[in-house]
Amino acid sequence: MRFIKFFLQLLIFMIVLLFFVENSVILSQTIQFQMDLFIPDYIWLLPPLPLYGIVLIVFAMGVMAAVFHFTWGRWCSAIALREARATIRTLEKEIAAHRQLALKTEELTGERNQVQTDSE
Repeated sequence: MRFIKFFLQLLIFMIVLLFFVENSVILSQTIQFQMDLFIPDYIWLLPPLPLYGIVLIVFAMGVMAAVFHFTWGRWCSAIALREARATIRTLEKEIAAHRQLALKTEELTGERNQVQTDSE
């Protein structure tokens, strides 16, 4: 499975590399974004950026979003696990208390509760 994953990653890398090489003329064109806030005489302009720079920035933002999503999921899972372990500890203490109570009543009465089966 490791080898398949490696070759799949290698294939994707080669396809992306081929995309950038084949489209280098188009990707090197500069684009300038502007934002008009409907305020008179105020237009916000970004400096001209090449298209491949914008593609890389958007890719980096996607990676950061994926890392944030992964971290958030791990954090929520850790909280749920901590709560489940606390519940398990509470239930184990309750079971231990019932066992102690059953052993004490058994010692006092000298009897043992036996479970009857259907064959009897």
